[in-house]
Amino acid sequence: MNTTNSQELKQFREFSSYSTSSKTNIPPASSQAKLDETVINVREAAWKFAALSIEKRIALLESMQQGIMKQLGGMIDAGCKAKNIELGTNLEAEEWAAGYWGAVRQLRLIRESLQSIYKSGNTPIGKVKRTIAGNLAVQVYPNNAIDGMLFKDVTVDVYMQPHITEKNIESDRASFYKKSHQGKVVFVLGAGNLPSISIMDVLTKMFNEGKVCILKMNPVNAYLGP
Repeated sequence: MNTTNSQELKQFREFSSYSTSSKTNIPPASSQAKLDETVINVREAAWKFAALSIEKRIALLESMQQGIMKQLGGMIDAGCKAKNIELGTNLEAEEWAAGYWGAVRQLRLIRESLQSIYKSGNTPIGKVKRTIAGNLAVQVYPNNAIDGMLFKDVTVDVYMQPHITEKNIESDRASFYKKSHQGKVVFVLGAGNLPSISIMDVLTKMFNEGKVCILKMNPVNAYLGP
């Protein structure tokens, strides 16, 4: 390895080791009155969200996809500024790769799942087989040709509990979309290690479980709150 490559590799540090820039614009903490108002507004909207049709959920997801793509540049700039990363360097690329591609991908996968529910009433699954112990196992990865090429020869199976049957797998998955709900509110404590985790936690609660969310940013990346 030449000296230049060695020096570049040394620049790749854990997120926790980055020094926080004094120039970072961290928003002030929300007041108690603002928190109370937010809880009331979200609680009143919970039942409306739970009752949204599949078509409206798909439209919401498409809007969220467009929204996050518009915000990515600003979010990356904020992250680089907070960690004293120079724009245009390899470390900026790390911000893009580790920061938001997961959330963008999750939005696409959820949209595809909802489109499948709209068309067929259920989500698609991979191969179903039996383990040596006799339990059912479902292959969940890869679920498309692109994933298969990116991570060649990597597969992921979910092993079911002994009492789960193929009938259970068919009837119980995407269960939120197969019955009516009153709506619930959940409070998400944002993780601080990767900025996309908080977004992905909110998306999971919203579209897998049908709950509306209030997200508290971690102090480590509170600058991303706005």
